[in-house]
Amino acid sequence: MRCRYVVIVGIVLILLVNFVIFPRFSGISGESGSLPLDVMFHFTVDDVIRTLSIMGERGRRAFVVGHLLVDTPYAVVYAFTYGCALSLLGADLKFRILPFVVATLDTVLSRSGQ
Repeated sequence: MRCRYVVIVGIVLILLVNFVIFPRFSGISGESGSLPLDVMFHFTVDDVIRTLSIMGERGRRAFVVGHLLVDTPYAVVYAFTYGCALSLLGADLKFRILPFVVATLDTVLSRSGQ
């Protein structure tokens, strides 16, 4: 029964983060419509230099703090939400732990710069 509540609260939090908080971080670089580097695909060295230059010292500091305060808890909420959802669907243990593996790898790899 608890898993049902975890899934409901988790989905609400995930939607809130995806539609309210993450869009606010997309403009943190100071350039309208630009994306933070961690959500860009196939960017070049020039893109990195340009984005970091536009952000400035204050923007880079705000990005790091925001990344730590939002991205890490998001991974935990994601893992519990989808782990419980898989449990409610009757998935085997090896599938129920998959969201926790993904969240751990995401958190570790994003901190290591990979």
